[in-house]
Amino acid sequence: MAKVNSKDWRNLPIEKWNTNTVHAFLIDETKRRFDAEYVPGGKGSRQQRWIAEKGMIKRELQRRGPEVVRKFIEICWREYRTSNPSRFPYPTFGFMIGFMDRHWIDAERAVQEGEGFEGITKTDEVVTDINDDWF
Repeated sequence: MAKVNSKDWRNLPIEKWNTNTVHAFLIDETKRRFDAEYVPGGKGSRQQRWIAEKGMIKRELQRRGPEVVRKFIEICWREYRTSNPSRFPYPTFGFMIGFMDRHWIDAERAVQEGEGFEGITKTDEVVTDINDDWF
């Protein structure tokens, strides 16, 4: 049996996500959405910031579950506004937890209501499966 790559967030079922998966998601999507290299914020060396952020992610995965964590990140990206885009082009996970924590409620509600990721809902998926023969 082949070993599952935990950094392959596109193909790994959400229930199997871990800190490595979330970091890969943050790195890839920050590049795509903000055209920037993802680096955790905060104090200390770059390595210390990565370690600290892994701890934050692990805590939230255990507390809230991977579905809610992913939805929270997506909501934060959607709602992020900055007055200094050259200095703060994207939100880091630490920033999201520290300054955008009000969005946890929205993320939990969206997951409970069955809303998918990237704005796709389960209802939308069902509607796309209906063909002309149905009418």
